[in-house]
Parts: sequence; structure tokens; C-alpha cells
Amino acid sequence: MKCKEFESLIDSYLDGTIPEGKSELFEEHYFCCDNCFASLKISDNLYNKKVHIVTGKKRSFSFVFKPSLVLASMILIVFSSLFYVDLSNRSEHLFKVSDFSPPFYIRGENRGEPTPPLFFEAMEIYQNGDYGKAYDLIRATGKGNSQICFFRGVLALLNSDSRDALDCFNIIINKMDPSYYDEALYFRGITYLRMNRKHEALREFKMLEKMYSPFSQKASDIIKKISEL
Repeated sequence: MKCKEFESLIDSYLDGTIPEGKSELFEEHYFCCDNCFASLKISDNLYNKKVHIVTGKKRSFSFVFKPSLVLASMILIVFSSLFYVDLSNRSEHLFKVSDFSPPFYIRGENRGEPTPPLFFEAMEIYQNGDYGKAYDLIRATGKGNSQICFFRGVLALLNSDSRDALDCFNIIINKMDPSYYDEALYFRGITYLRMNRKHEALREFKMLEKMYSPFSQKASDIIKKISEL
């Protein structure tokens, strides 16, 4: 059997309709011809079909050959790996941009509503740098007034609790409380960066950049850093 005839019989061989008397010649040919054997294996008609291929000793074995599926899987794995690496790198860069120094707390600065004694205890610990213990204490006070909300949000960020931080800053912003409004906008932007929500962070900082605020320049600096990523 010639190679050209072999190729013309691949489909009929695979679906079991090869003419009588040709099957044995077909199998003898692909056993002797490496090129035709390869053509048989990579044929589109092998997809999702179980094929019996005879070896030199006439022992049959079964296999499912899906080259396209294997190739697609490999491509998916490669692109998934690249995407994961890119996402991890971007998250790491955004986290670096979101780095901040804990804001100062002035005990005599009581902006608005009454403050429970437990808050003052928490803030003393905060000033000493024990952010974990301070966070535990301030959570026990609830979210109270804007001052409590703000420092609880800051402590949440320092303890990698972005969800709680976002809730705290949202409360202040939604109340439009001028006593901590600018600070809350700035730190909500920081929180979005920590959550890898770049576009929302940019929105916050661009809004703050246009305001007459002590945080305007800080916002502008962060915008530049984000644009370089």
C-alpha cells in the first residue's frame, strides 16, 4: 500500500468502514511507515475516539490520543502561570505604594461625639506600637464616633484586615463628617490598593488631589507611583 492510499483510508479505518481486505494492508503499512503512523495518531478523527492500533507483534492496545487537548492544556497552564505571576507582582507593587506611617493621635483632640475610656486605653497601646493589642481593644468599643472609626480603620490596615478598614472609612465618608473626611478618603484609597483594586484607588486619590486638603499632595504622589506600574 502506498502512503497516498493510506492517507485516503484513515477516516474509514477510524470509523470502522474501511473496505474488506484493506484493513490488514492498512495496518501492515503503518507498522512499516513511521510517517503514516504519525499521521494516523495526529488525525483530527482521533479526537474523543478510542482507537485500536496494532503493533508489530499483532497485539492490540487501546488509547485515546488528543494532541490538541494536550496542547491547549499546556498553553492554559503557561498563560495561567504568567497571569498569576503578573498578578502577584502587581499586588506586591500596589502594596508597596500603599505603605504608610501610622497617623499621630492627640488625646486632647476630641472631634465631636463622646469617646469611651476603652478607646483611650487602646490609643495608648497604639502609640507604643503594639498594633495587634490596640486593634483588639478598639474593636471592643464598636465603631462609635468618627475618631474611633478612623483609628479603628487605621489599625485594621496595620493588622491586614482590609474589609474592616473599608467599612470604617465608608462610615465616615457616608456621614460626610468633615472632622475626618479627608483622612478617610486618603486611607480608603490606601485600603483599595491593599485589596488590589487599583481603579477604585485611583478614583479616590484623583478626587482628593483636586480638593483643598493637606492630603492633596500625598494623593498626587501616589497617583504618579501607580501610573508607573
